Amino acid sequence: MTDENFVSFYQNLILSSIICFFEITSDCSFLIELICFLNSFFRLFNSSIESIDASYNEIIDIDESICNATKLKKLDLSFNQIHFVPIIPSTLTHITLNNNQIEKIESSEIKEISEFNIESNKLIEIPISFQKKLPVCKIKKNLFMEFDLTMFIPNIREVNLSLCNLQSFPSNAFTMRSLSKLILFGNNIKEIPNDFSKSFISSFDISMNPITYLPPIPQTMNELKINYCQISDICSSISDKNII
Repeated sequence: MTDENFVSFYQNLILSSIICFFEITSDCSFLIELICFLNSFFRLFNSSIESIDASYNEIIDIDESICNATKLKKLDLSFNQIHFVPIIPSTLTHITLNNNQIEKIESSEIKEISEFNIESNKLIEIPISFQKKLPVCKIKKNLFMEFDLTMFIPNIREVNLSLCNLQSFPSNAFTMRSLSKLILFGNNIKEIPNDFSKSFISSFDISMNPITYLPPIPQTMNELKINYCQISDICSSISDKNII
């Protein structure tokens, strides 16, 4: 019998005993304490599991034993009630955590990420360990206040930071030659840096921000959205060379 089968056998045996005891005593407080003890004693995540989809449930916590799932590649816990994400396996390539109540993600040594969705949470930052590893991902509707675009892979093409409570323009946005589409809809950004004019961005959405002045737009710009701002003049911002 392998170690995992051994643990599974005794888990089932103990759970059967709990059920019998509960039927006799109906002692809920004892049952809760015993289950908590078992959760801490046994590994809850099997090391051989490769994919977990537990979306659309009422999950509140992710047990720290998830780091034991050393073959886990896909994790979908979207649409739950999770507040905190512990250290996750470095093998994960697809992480889907959107529509939770997540306030913090613990720093984890992730090797490569193909999909990363943390939309609609309460995050104020992303761990530095994710720096330069995030692909085109879904991170809108959070509470970042500020954001450094070097968190993404160097050849990122599109970034959507709409409805993220940003108070300032994302840093390093204009040093990334590959970035062509930037969406900052519905934040609290008051100023666009003048370096914007030298960027390579071709699609830019700064709608619903308290912007009063638009610097000269890049010559590569072909799509510009600035509705519901406080700008009084745009003619001086668009040169004859623009293809917009």
